[in-house]
Amino acid sequence: MNRKNIIVLIIVTILLIIACIFMFKDRKKDMKNFNFIKIEEQMKRSYEEEGLNTLDFMDVASLFGIDTNEIPDSVFLGNINAEEMTKENMMLIVAINTKKVDFYYDSLYSYIESNKMNLENEKTLKLFDSAILKKGLNYVYLIISEDPKLVEKELNAI
Repeated sequence: MNRKNIIVLIIVTILLIIACIFMFKDRKKDMKNFNFIKIEEQMKRSYEEEGLNTLDFMDVASLFGIDTNEIPDSVFLGNINAEEMTKENMMLIVAINTKKVDFYYDSLYSYIESNKMNLENEKTLKLFDSAILKKGLNYVYLIISEDPKLVEKELNAI
């Protein structure tokens, strides 16, 4: 090999190493391990006036079609229940750590879309239109509130 080929090979190797570093860095950024106890405590305290409570397994199953026994690493908070499926000042915070990201994302997405198709109350519809639903490599979260970006910021700060 001549000197030019060696220099090109070194440059290509360095660029590949840099690309790998950025790929792994982005991948790590897309993983979260939520502290569900802290999330539950802080969100209930912050949104006590809105009546935010932990949803029981029946409410979760009725609202989202999700069995909470299958996902112990999760939190479901809301000021609604299975009887009162939606309301104008509703608030929902769902966070799940799971390997089945797409399955739970699809369940939460279906919840949003089915409500958007069936709601007539414009204020409630606006809540669903501005809902935040995100997924990463090992997590999914849903936020429905009057200011979902603020709640998302708080959720990610915990």
